[in-house]
Amino acid sequence: AYHGIFFSMILLLFVCILVFQQDNFRFEKFSLDAGPPILIVGMIASIYFIPYLQEAQEFGFNRSISEQSAYGAPLATFFSLPSSHFFGSWTSHLSHVDGSTSPRYLPVLLTIAALLVVRKKASIESLFNSKLKILAAGVICLTIVAWFLKPNVATLGGEIYGDLYLHPQLITTVILSPLLLVVTAYFFMTKFFRTVYLGLRSEKIFHLYFFTAMLAFVVSLGPIIKLYGNQHIMINPIGTFLYYVFPGLSSIRAVSRMSSLIPLGLGVTAGLAYMLIRESLNDPRFKKVFSFIVFTILIIEIYPAKDLNFPYKQQENQIPYEYKWLKQAQDGPVLEWPVSKSFIGDAVYLERSMIHQKKLINGYAAFEWEGRKKLSELTDLSSKRALLSLYAFGVRYLVVHRSGGGFPRWAEKNLGEFYEIKVFNNALVYLNKNAKTNFLPQN
Repeated sequence: AYHGIFFSMILLLFVCILVFQQDNFRFEKFSLDAGPPILIVGMIASIYFIPYLQEAQEFGFNRSISEQSAYGAPLATFFSLPSSHFFGSWTSHLSHVDGSTSPRYLPVLLTIAALLVVRKKASIESLFNSKLKILAAGVICLTIVAWFLKPNVATLGGEIYGDLYLHPQLITTVILSPLLLVVTAYFFMTKFFRTVYLGLRSEKIFHLYFFTAMLAFVVSLGPIIKLYGNQHIMINPIGTFLYYVFPGLSSIRAVSRMSSLIPLGLGVTAGLAYMLIRESLNDPRFKKVFSFIVFTILIIEIYPAKDLNFPYKQQENQIPYEYKWLKQAQDGPVLEWPVSKSFIGDAVYLERSMIHQKKLINGYAAFEWEGRKKLSELTDLSSKRALLSLYAFGVRYLVVHRSGGGFPRWAEKNLGEFYEIKVFNNALVYLNKNAKTNFLPQN
């Protein structure tokens, strides 16, 4: 669904750019020019989104547009430095605040260089006044102070409202979002950017994808964040407006998926930038040298250099024996205990499920479904209430790990219909031969 929505956004952006570049704008002509692309956009968005909507309703994830906008973390947490395989071991500690979307060095460098090439010497009048400068300076100073006081902010929130769960991601978002908005506004209003913009107007495709990346960044600063059963509002006026007005954007379950537009925009501008820069070089020798430099940087970025960064390989002797056994066992859903209070804590179980290749009930996901939350509240799996929950979810294999240095007291030979089938140093494996899903009826 996300790819269809993003493609729709790019088409609409292209229409908007063409419209704003016309000196003799007329609404009738605009309607005729924009009508077919908008119809195409609607069809593509519908084709991608309707199956997603039907699937969401079948699984019970019924949310209104307002609820969808409150679901998922803003992309300010995905703001990151460029990354590459070659420099990975040196720059891993400088990675993004949260998330996994990082552009490469080469697209960023080529895009910046192309902006300098197309830049015009003349400039339209700057609108950056002294009041905005004072605001920017104040926000920057406030951000620096707040960043050093991050732990105190979380502690203060807990003291004000004891049931408030302040995720570190929330604190980071609240601190960074105003700063990034002001810095972006500052950049757009400088004389330098205005000279760049005049040059971009003659390069329509480059213009389109550059602003696609910038749009993704601006929307990334909001609109709202919802974390673990508590709604924490973080408003970005631009992001909120686009979220409710832009066709297709409100159907995105998690606004964080906008992050893929940042490397998409920079990836396309990198190719266009390469052609622009190469054409601007008059001497054929310089063109060859430039091509060689770009090719070299590209190889360095994508090649996993030895002893610096290389693909992860799971060593056979590092795989716990219980997962090797599960790999050979018959197919069936697996539940691992203890279940983390935070669904993010189950990531290690998801990684190990790649070994045994069986369905994992308490795995990591983009959202916390109610069933998993209830399972995390079970501390004694020998109780009748806990066993009924395991039967309902059709658990065939129950893996009980050591907790606090030893196995829990309730981990006996038999737990209801579960009987102990294998004992390992760090885990007990139980089997329910009659496992099948047995959810209660809706009525």
